[in-house]
This record gives sequence, C-alpha cells and structure tokens, in this order.
Amino acid sequence: MNYAKPTYRQDYQSTSNNFYNNRKWKGFSMDYRKNNPLCENCTRANIVALAKVCDHIVAMKVGGAKYDKANIQALCRHCDQRKRRMERDGKIVIDFKTNEAGELIPRGEVQVF
Repeated sequence: MNYAKPTYRQDYQSTSNNFYNNRKWKGFSMDYRKNNPLCENCTRANIVALAKVCDHIVAMKVGGAKYDKANIQALCRHCDQRKRRMERDGKIVIDFKTNEAGELIPRGEVQVF
C-alpha cells in the first residue's frame, strides 16, 4: 500500500493543534485574555471588540516565543483571521528581537493590520 507524504501545511497543522490543545497553553491563553479582554488590534484602531483568541505576534513556525507575553496579543476572530491571511500572503513584516531564552519576540509596538 502506498501512502501520501504529508505536506508541510498538514504536518504543521497537526503540530500546532497539539500545542494549542495542551493544558499549559489553554491556561496561559485564558489568563492572558482575562487580563486583556479586548481585541488589541481593534483597540489600536479605536474600536471596541471582545478578544476571542491569543495570537503569537511572531509566529511559532518561524521561532516566535510560545509563552512570552511580549509575543502574545488578544484578538477578536475577525482580526485573527485577517492576520492569518496576511501572514499566508506575505503581507505582514514584523521587526523582532530575541528574549532571554533566544526565542523571537516583536521589537517595539505592533502596527494595526
């Protein structure tokens, strides 16, 4: 029997699903959103919207810090989906630096996208 080799996207999705479904991330995300209940992107644009997800500003797949609050932002679903599309299309450029653990975090303020 022949099996198809999984594509990078399929492989990444299964890895990221494992991360986002683990207890440590769920607790971290819940605590972060409890302290940051509004969408940070909408707030920068003077719009009020409830945050539904925690987003890694510098994506984990390029070395972004997983649990560093400097690399996390609370987003509404609309902003999360918009940022994902822009990342996929190569339209987001983030200036970054490394934290003490050598992981990537954003340098300075994040711009409205």
